[in-house]
Amino acid sequence: MTKNKEPIFITLIYFTVSLLYVLFRYALLKRIPIYGNAVVLLNKALAFTAVFLLFRIAFDKVNQIKSKESGTEKKYHFKFYGTTSTALMFLHAFLSVIVFDEVHLPKFFTSGYLNETGDMTLLWGISALSIFMAIAIIGVTAKNYNSKRRNVPFLISLGYLFLLLHVFTLGENSWFTVENYVHYGLPVSLLSFVLILTGAYLNIKVSREKKKRIFKEN
Repeated sequence: MTKNKEPIFITLIYFTVSLLYVLFRYALLKRIPIYGNAVVLLNKALAFTAVFLLFRIAFDKVNQIKSKESGTEKKYHFKFYGTTSTALMFLHAFLSVIVFDEVHLPKFFTSGYLNETGDMTLLWGISALSIFMAIAIIGVTAKNYNSKRRNVPFLISLGYLFLLLHVFTLGENSWFTVENYVHYGLPVSLLSFVLILTGAYLNIKVSREKKKRIFKEN
């Protein structure tokens, strides 16, 4: 396997793992029928895959700093994972619009109207998607990495914050019902929250290490 094909293979593994877990938890354990809910289940798997990729970027950046690696190969991997995760977020948003009704997403509605949970989940989700789309556009169009991407670390932190708020608002009602874990396993939203939070921490760690290096060089 060539190095350029490696991120494609890893992405497919993440998607497979995400889809299998979604089917295991929701279709098998919670007995939600796949027929009539296929788009909802696929949407969960796509969102989970996007979170995995964001975590992978942060994890690889930490390893890169520790090993002091550099070069176009790693930059290609980061660009691939970043662009793919953003594309999956966009697809997740598109599919969410398709199934956005009281039948498929009852927690977002009260008496046929969008409630506070639905409203805030949408707000943070749209905000996060907008930030990561901006980062992806910068990553694809910027020719000069250093001069055109100075604000990217700040945007990444802001994107992580909005993602955390999005996932927390989406799933916090089910996180504290421990009985559900015994019967249905950990919610995808909770697992996503942990991965996003860890990725955010790793990104902060990377930013601090880069600042230390710049300070030492100067």
